[in-house]
Amino acid sequence: MPKLREMLDVLSLDELRVVTQLARLPHSGNKQDLIRKLTSGLDEYSILENLGNRELQKILRYYGQPTSGTKDALIERVFHILSPEKVGTKEGTKKKCEVCEHLYDERLLERHHFMPKAMAGKWVGGTILLCPTCHRVLTRALENERKKKDRDLLDDEVKRVFNRTRGDVQAGKYGAYGRK
Repeated sequence: MPKLREMLDVLSLDELRVVTQLARLPHSGNKQDLIRKLTSGLDEYSILENLGNRELQKILRYYGQPTSGTKDALIERVFHILSPEKVGTKEGTKKKCEVCEHLYDERLLERHHFMPKAMAGKWVGGTILLCPTCHRVLTRALENERKKKDRDLLDDEVKRVFNRTRGDVQAGKYGAYGRK
């Protein structure tokens, strides 16, 4: 757990004492002793669950990641930094979301259809795999663009909205539940 030790080193001595106390571990000693107690006594996920939102946000800020969202979203982001290959709780094939490019268990990804069912009568056209958050963000962006133009979008317009949304998501303009 060297990367986790490095992450915990971002926290102050007082913050580490609180975390070790919450984990029901002896909470005396210097910073390195507390980190050693935490990493030898608990698995990665348990340690992250014992951290408060403030501590998780501090770690995420240190790594240049977005700091908004629920505690579960923060834990998922920190866990992704720790081991991107482990993201997704069920065993299965890992695939990238085509917007945020994070790895997810394939069963957690959703298929986005570029031609809506209502227009075609059946699913046709290209599809891409997206995490639920990016699927929601992209669908809203496409709907808003359609409303502005008051017509169906042309292929190049859909590509432009997709690329703009991808750039916004990767730049951290969206949190777990939409725009920050």
